[in-house]
Amino acid sequence: MHLVYIDDSQENPYYCFSALAVPVDQWFTTFRKIQDWRRTLRISDGIFITKEFHAWKFVSGRGNISTNIVTKWRRCQIFNEALQLLASIENVRLFNVFLTSRQDWALGYCQMLWTEGTLRPES
Repeated sequence: MHLVYIDDSQENPYYCFSALAVPVDQWFTTFRKIQDWRRTLRISDGIFITKEFHAWKFVSGRGNISTNIVTKWRRCQIFNEALQLLASIENVRLFNVFLTSRQDWALGYCQMLWTEGTLRPES
């Protein structure tokens, strides 16, 4: 079984769903790894630990994320570090579905969950 965080983004006529799936028995250790990484960002860049990263805002330099100036270049490095961190954690999966029609959103959402295994019966 997995805990799955799902988020969506849209800019008509395009829609994107992303999901991060973490096995239930790895949730706490995965959360700790991400927390520790966020603490290092607080030390190195002054980035608030409780501030949510919205990719387009974060990388483009928008938003009050720190007590310091965090350049766009550094934000891109941090974004890349986040993806590398997720990729390094065993059994954690990141899924994306891109759609060109709002009417297809439910189908895309179901396809994403099916790929992840959430909608499949346990054997």
